[in-house]
Amino acid sequence: MIQTEATLTAILDRFAVLEFTASACSACRSGKGCGAGLLGAGRQVRVALTQLPEQVKVGSQVTVHCAPETLLRAAVLGYGLPLFGLLLLSSVAAACGLSETWVVLGAVLGAASGLVAGRFGGRRAPKLRLAMR
Repeated sequence: MIQTEATLTAILDRFAVLEFTASACSACRSGKGCGAGLLGAGRQVRVALTQLPEQVKVGSQVTVHCAPETLLRAAVLGYGLPLFGLLLLSSVAAACGLSETWVVLGAVLGAASGLVAGRFGGRRAPKLRLAMR
């Protein structure tokens, strides 16, 4: 389970607005490690949660727990699908014997379609859990 510290800054409908604090992990501070530090200290992020614990109020210090599978799924949707689309459409254009311009256009369209597919594929709420500190 990956976890990081945050402050709850607002509650909007079913979204919690969290401001992530600096990680105490030296690997995160150096930009290496598990990737939890990529959330960025001091940055506000809207997080969709199905339910908030009753004792959580605006200004509360919370710990955000994320399953490794959730992080892996986000990485595949965010990086894997655009890369797959780029390679697929550029390869199809090259295999059809089209000019280099069409191959590049196919690569751009493939990457863009992968981004769109990843965006809509990631609409499901992530499996995150908040806990009071």
